[in-house]
Amino acid sequence: MAKRSDVPSPRLSHAILDLLRGQGRPLHGSEVAKQLQGYRRRAVSEALEALLFDGVIILGAGRQYRLAPGAISTEEHVEGILSAHPRGFGFVRANGDDVFVPADAMAGAMHRDVVKVRVVARSSRGREGEVVEIVARGISRVAGLLRGKPASPWLEPDDARIRGPIEVTEALEGPAFRAGAAAVITVTRYPQDHRENAQGQ
Repeated sequence: MAKRSDVPSPRLSHAILDLLRGQGRPLHGSEVAKQLQGYRRRAVSEALEALLFDGVIILGAGRQYRLAPGAISTEEHVEGILSAHPRGFGFVRANGDDVFVPADAMAGAMHRDVVKVRVVARSSRGREGEVVEIVARGISRVAGLLRGKPASPWLEPDDARIRGPIEVTEALEGPAFRAGAAAVITVTRYPQDHRENAQGQ
């Protein structure tokens, strides 16, 4: 029986599922690793074991992997409001159920954004998806505490669900800056992917 290893990169898991769906036939683990040359072989093996444990894929004869019946929905897209978690991942409520969105599948979405999500997997843990479109931004002003230095200040949001720190794009010289002071900024640039933070004034 497969054992749950450390949680693999959701992006790698999605790549494996897309590969198996696209091939339309079972693939040996070595063939999967060969097709996904951008990932280490060990990482691919761990991701396969995790997907097997979750019941998303099945191991058949000759140690070949295939998609589990009903585990994948290739056309399902849902739209809803993103509820972000301080640890980086989020959930989108749609049709009465939540769709889990891993941190590296959030794209540039932030807490309370209206997003379109593509469902990439179904398992005993529910639906998992990735943000494919940000329909509308949910936050334009953010309250928090000023940090850093007058020439390069940043805001630490009061709400931990809002991805921070948020860079303040103007220097705050003299009395305009006091580390630890409460402030509200207007977002002037939203993140474009999950590795970026917003900017504001």
